[in-house]
Amino acid sequence: MALFSEAELLDVLTGIDAGSTRDDGLGPSVNVVLSEDALSSEKAFEEFMESLASDDDAAVSRVSDGSQSEATSTSSPPASSTSSKRKVDAAASTVKPKRKRRKHELDHLRAVAAELEKKLKALNQPLNEEQTGANHVWKHISSQMMTERQKSVGENARLRQLVREQVKSVKAMQRTLEKTPDLSKKGFGAECSGLNPAAPRQPPTSKELYRDLFKNISSSYSNGAENLLLQQQGMPTPSPVVQRKMNMEMETVGERGPQMCLQFVESRLIPFGLRLIGDHAWEFLSGSSGHENFQMALENQGNELFGHCTVNNPSGSIQTLGNIAVRRYVEANKLTFVWECDGASSNEGTSIIRIRQKGWCVFEPSEEDPQNATIFRACARMTPQIADSNSFTDSAKAVGQTTEMIIENYEKTVVYIFDAVLDSLTSDKVSKVV
Repeated sequence: MALFSEAELLDVLTGIDAGSTRDDGLGPSVNVVLSEDALSSEKAFEEFMESLASDDDAAVSRVSDGSQSEATSTSSPPASSTSSKRKVDAAASTVKPKRKRRKHELDHLRAVAAELEKKLKALNQPLNEEQTGANHVWKHISSQMMTERQKSVGENARLRQLVREQVKSVKAMQRTLEKTPDLSKKGFGAECSGLNPAAPRQPPTSKELYRDLFKNISSSYSNGAENLLLQQQGMPTPSPVVQRKMNMEMETVGERGPQMCLQFVESRLIPFGLRLIGDHAWEFLSGSSGHENFQMALENQGNELFGHCTVNNPSGSIQTLGNIAVRRYVEANKLTFVWECDGASSNEGTSIIRIRQKGWCVFEPSEEDPQNATIFRACARMTPQIADSNSFTDSAKAVGQTTEMIIENYEKTVVYIFDAVLDSLTSDKVSKVV
């Protein structure tokens, strides 16, 4: 696009003004156009340019007419020098003011153009900032969605692993339930007729014995003995598969001589809620009568159970009779069962062995899933007492038989009770699903 200098523009505009005396209606002046907002719209600007074009055409025609007239006057006889000189002076005096006016108009147009350019930049600047801000917002939203998606993937993986572990635990419980014999088909009712509550029988002990047992339980719980035992280093880590350990100690208490003590500890991760398994275990202890080689009859007194039990050991023809007391302690996020049993065991050809048993089991919600999983920890200490303890400790055979008897008693009582409770809960869960 060709650019004109300021002098050339002034010459053109001066020529336009020279013909304005003949035809003032060809187009408005620059000041008139600006005063009427000629640049306010595209249409007004086009009309303004057309008016300038018409003025240019008129100026060109006047210049050509002037040239022809000069040529004619040159060929014709010269006029008087006085009249021609007077016309030139008048034209020169007319051109100078118009040239100044056009210069002012050009300066004004340049100022208007510069101002409009500033406004255009000001209008474009917020749009760019807004677009940049919008991009920043979308980037933030995209990053947040990506973070949430990664969290969801990790949580889904954790839940998937937890479900797999629970499924394995339920299947293991189902296999155990299938292996459990049906006690009704083995004549259990006939063998336990002697322990039928309706049948007349003499209580094996007096109320003072149970009072002493509950007193020992209260003392043990208040002293925190269960916390000391359950938090010891030998306690296994909870897992869906039962973890059980046993250790034997020989200790001397006062003047009684050495005594043997067997301790059992175990822990499990149970796929049931704390309240559900706690209530179910208490109901089972209140209503169950045991199994073929373990019979029990307990009376429920709210948070206390007391009664007697009988354990038969077919391998050595040993029978153990015991009086047992159980108390339940319910806390906000903890459930504790504490029991104590005073029993006696007899064997053919041996003296009577008195067995003292103390036990604690604690139920606490799992940290990973407190609503649907429970950590179970148990500890039981069994101490046999024999009249002739010196001869007993010197006899390896007697120690071995007693150890075997205590292990069988633990498996037929404590282990059986908790396995039966879990089997019952699993059966109820499976029946609800079906």
